[in-house]
Amino acid sequence: MPPERKMEPNSARSRSQSTAAAQVTRNALTYSLAATVAFAGFDLVHAQTPVEGDPQTAWQSAMDRGNSQTEAGKQQEAIEEFLKALSLSDKLEVSKKSAAQSALSQTYRELKDYVHSMQYAQDALATDSERQPPSQCAIAYDTADIATANALLGNLPQALKQAGDSAAMLESACSANNPTMTYGWQVQEAVLRALKRDAEADLLKKKISAVQNGYLVKVQRSIKAAWKPSPGASNKVRVFFHVLSDGSIKDLKIKESAGIKANEQSALNAVRDAAPFEKFSGDGPCDNVTIDFELAYNVKSIGPDSKDKDPAALRKLIASLQAEGAPTYIIDRKKYRLATLLADVGQYSQTLDIVNEIINRPLNNVDPDVRFKALLIKGQLLYQRNDMPGACVVLKELRESKNFIRLDSPSQKLILQLNSNALKTLGKVSEANILQARLKEIK
Repeated sequence: MPPERKMEPNSARSRSQSTAAAQVTRNALTYSLAATVAFAGFDLVHAQTPVEGDPQTAWQSAMDRGNSQTEAGKQQEAIEEFLKALSLSDKLEVSKKSAAQSALSQTYRELKDYVHSMQYAQDALATDSERQPPSQCAIAYDTADIATANALLGNLPQALKQAGDSAAMLESACSANNPTMTYGWQVQEAVLRALKRDAEADLLKKKISAVQNGYLVKVQRSIKAAWKPSPGASNKVRVFFHVLSDGSIKDLKIKESAGIKANEQSALNAVRDAAPFEKFSGDGPCDNVTIDFELAYNVKSIGPDSKDKDPAALRKLIASLQAEGAPTYIIDRKKYRLATLLADVGQYSQTLDIVNEIINRPLNNVDPDVRFKALLIKGQLLYQRNDMPGACVVLKELRESKNFIRLDSPSQKLILQLNSNALKTLGKVSEANILQARLKEIK
């Protein structure tokens, strides 16, 4: 949700730049010179690392240490190791030298980018601090950017303190319903994860989601309440706009659609009619919230609701849609509805035939949500019919699907319990016990 901070060079370096940042810059220039010498092919004999034992082993050790330092975010230390490996590679084959040069080049570019980010953020902080009156949110964002640069440079304790300072400033400058106030928390969360403090990071993530989703849900509800879908339309439209602190909107536009003008116009009208939205407070970068929202047009307008309750009428509607060349996802939704009606009255063979039509369709030509629901019906029916091998195959696909985590707890428990029971029936007790353990984790 926070706006992108464009990294641009600034020739006027701020006097307020920290000593630490200046030292980082000097170190980067030192490594720049060393890398330039290495890449230009100058003789590194005078800088070679003393080798104890096998040059191959020493080279590998230097590369391993360099990669470890890179993973730890310590680019400067990594460059030192890769330079050692490069000097050692003269004693080895050409591929070793190439590998060391590639690692050194990549790491140097990263270091240069991180230092550049630090310079830009420091300059931005100086500029925003000098404004009259200064923008507290802008200063907080600059501080968060400096924290990010420090985290990338491996200065995690300093980064965590700066992220905390940013978060405190944003909480003070913004109202509690302003989603942009979470920027400092987001940086804090990332640094905490880098420090392996996942429990604290998880709590912060919940706090971030509560603020961001709280405002977004209110906006979505207002838009849906004002939305008047075009008759017969069945499509999706994504709208993009900004909500200003007074609740008004700007920059409203269609971001994605199927090109149906009636659908696009009704989506734009829904946003305009729903505005103004809830007000919030915040200055500088926190005075507007970016909304990227999808309106999904359902297919109920294709036929009266009464037809969806009568299997015979629903069959006729499906045949009519097929004859008219309607999109497959519309037909599949009607077929899924027919399958549920047939299952309710005990016509299981016909139900399986219909869900298999949906499931067996090529993945690029089927609605994944409808296919998942069809699989759920099939898994339960196969279990009821005592086809445990078939049930296990379907239930495994269900629990490994990305849609599984979107289900409510009772539905997740149902799939895991059926799969566990089927596995026990087949004598696969250890696999069944694993699923039982997963069941206990679901609240």
